[in-house]
Amino acid sequence: MNSMINPFKSVGKIVTGNYFVGREAVIDELRSRVLDMPLANAAIVGLPRIGKSSLMNHVFIENADSLWETDRIVTVWYTFKDYSDDSIEGKPEDVFVDIIQRIVSILKKHGFVDDEVNEYARRAAIPGIRFQQLGKEITDFFDEVTITNDIGVIICIDEFDYSKEVFSRAYFQLLRQITDDYPNVAIVTTSRRSILDIEKDSGGGSSFYETCLHIFLKPFSDEEVAIQRSLAGDLSDEEDELLDDAAGNHPYLNALVLLRYFQSHDMEGSIDESYQNILTYYNRLFERVLKRDHLDDKVINIFSGFLDAVSQDEEEYILKKYGLFKAVQNGSSPVSLVTGTDLQQFEYVPFCGSFDAYMRQLYKKNPYKLIWPRAERSIKVIISKSLETKYGNNHSDWINPVKSIVVENFNQKHFEQLMNQMEDELIHYPENGSDNIVDQLYPKDFNYFIKEFWDDSISHVLGHTLLYWTDRIDFLAGKVRNPESHSRLLLDDETKSKATIVCKEIIECAEKAYGHIE
Repeated sequence: MNSMINPFKSVGKIVTGNYFVGREAVIDELRSRVLDMPLANAAIVGLPRIGKSSLMNHVFIENADSLWETDRIVTVWYTFKDYSDDSIEGKPEDVFVDIIQRIVSILKKHGFVDDEVNEYARRAAIPGIRFQQLGKEITDFFDEVTITNDIGVIICIDEFDYSKEVFSRAYFQLLRQITDDYPNVAIVTTSRRSILDIEKDSGGGSSFYETCLHIFLKPFSDEEVAIQRSLAGDLSDEEDELLDDAAGNHPYLNALVLLRYFQSHDMEGSIDESYQNILTYYNRLFERVLKRDHLDDKVINIFSGFLDAVSQDEEEYILKKYGLFKAVQNGSSPVSLVTGTDLQQFEYVPFCGSFDAYMRQLYKKNPYKLIWPRAERSIKVIISKSLETKYGNNHSDWINPVKSIVVENFNQKHFEQLMNQMEDELIHYPENGSDNIVDQLYPKDFNYFIKEFWDDSISHVLGHTLLYWTDRIDFLAGKVRNPESHSRLLLDDETKSKATIVCKEIIECAEKAYGHIE
């Protein structure tokens, strides 16, 4: 057993010291934005556990003493609580009072004592103070600290999303007033959504968001994730590939696995032990974040390839800013996205294999009745019925015939991939996993089976000619669904219209033969 300190022992908490890696470009951007005089506001935006709080802590809190010594800048930290439970009361004035008291506490720590500063802080904390009076005491406080005494203040506010449950427009505007009136004051926030969206959700909008540079934090780059993994020792190429599939470049998911790997040096075992935690992260991501922000169904829509119900802003969040999908151009390796990139140029695949598997489960049971998922299920029903007619209704008896067709038309490796996916689903998703190998087929596989069973049974279901259907299914496999990774193309209107017609025709044929198919 490795007796060294495990660098991943605090997984899920703020990463500090030498264990904080990467983000160099973002760090430079934050420092130049916030710390160059006059101080300025910034908002760090990204999914949970992507490293927002760690980044803010690394840049500002871990350097708090040196910022005071070199620039007379006080740095304080405030974390918003989740007040969504109606039984918990959140008062907006308490937020400002708490921040002011933290500033006073830090000033005292540095030996700075000022009676006027203390008096304004005391007045702001008077119970039942009216908003107008609170605003006056706060502005007088910052006037005394930053102008009279020439002290800078950086206010780090974590979990800023929850401000929408506490603040009204007037309190957001008070934040702007503080940083507008006092150039030596900056506010840095972390949140899942932009400040504009948070203010809108609060029931009204202020102009505070206009003062913030938004920095969208996504999973690590390949270089950054390599540095993170190096903390666990030298990984083999095979171990890297296994970890890529399980966690992609997500820093938290990598840390979940590496926490165990550091002790055991067994990558497969570490991934197996961590898999339930990975699924829990995805469940919480959908239930507590995406659903709350009305993006859960949008992610499924994008995964399914139909974006009619997804706005441009929602596409922007999910595809470019959150990093849940990675872009692939012309079937090549992933490419980075920059602002202004034409989304139509790219296909999008889930950021790692475990997220792809999770999305496939949602995709199978999604309630949105998207036409392509129904058409895909219809084709699989048609193929399954053909196998049942020839080999009986025991799914295990279908394995060898399916293997023969896949290996003959594709290769052994592809069949093994289908089998591994089925086995993984049965292990990790016992309630929804299927022992029918047909459920694992990709669109690129469909025509092999349609040709195989055309004369025996499928021609009676679909009608027309074999060439008629192989052309249409080739079109769907090539345009609507990437053949390898369940990726989704952003389709133009003409392609979507043609795809819709083909899908409807498939569904109608299958339902005429076998009844309603969800």
